[in-house]
Order: sequence, then structure tokens, then C-alpha cells
Amino acid sequence: VELLESEMIRVCRWFGVNSFDWIIFTIAMSNLYFLPEDERKWRKARAKWHGAFCKWDLDRDGFLDWEELEALCTEELAGYNEEKQATAVKEVAAQFLSLGVDISSKVSFYEYSIWQWMLGEGLLATTALRFDK
Repeated sequence: VELLESEMIRVCRWFGVNSFDWIIFTIAMSNLYFLPEDERKWRKARAKWHGAFCKWDLDRDGFLDWEELEALCTEELAGYNEEKQATAVKEVAAQFLSLGVDISSKVSFYEYSIWQWMLGEGLLATTALRFDK
């Protein structure tokens, strides 16, 4: 249900509407459960990422500023010591920079989802700290 809610919120934002209705529900259901398997896998991952993104978009402006992104990383890495967390946060900043994203301003969900996908595919340099629990 959490995944469905996240996908419905994402679809609402995509279409620029502020409330759920039957059409939003059916689009979200189709995205998550009725498309071909490889497409469903991507859509489910994106819905999961959107849930995390929305949780940390504290000012609800549709973007993560550096403080929000840093808080997201710190929570995801809660089991690590402070030194590893600090290293990982610097690594995340370097990864976004390598994608051409200036994190000193704000990160959009589109940029965040590209980062998550590339991280998951092993296309970004990493010290094996993963954000896809």
C-alpha cells in the first residue's frame, strides 16, 4: 500500500493535480502491477525512491536542498559510524557533481531518481555504501 500511495502522489504531481481520483489510482496500479515485468521493476523502484524523496522534502517544494539530502543520507546510513557517514555524504555530493547536478542549489526528483538508478546499476563510483535497502 505504501508503494501505491507513493506512486499515486508521483502521478498527481506529474499531471499537476492535487487530489487522488479513480484515474490516478488506475494509472498508479497499471504502473506498478500490470505493465511488463521489466517496466514494473523500474516503476516500483521509482515509487520507492519517490517515497523517500517526499519524506525528506521538508518544505514540500518538490526539490531537495542540500540539508534535506544530507538528512536523507544520514538516516539511510544510520547503522554506520559518524566517520563513514561523513565520508558517504561527501561521496554523494561528488556523485551528483559527476552527473552535472549542482547540489548547492536544489535536486529535483528526476535528478534524484537518475542518481538512484545509476547507483543501483553500479555506474557511479562508490565505497560500497548502498541506499537501496
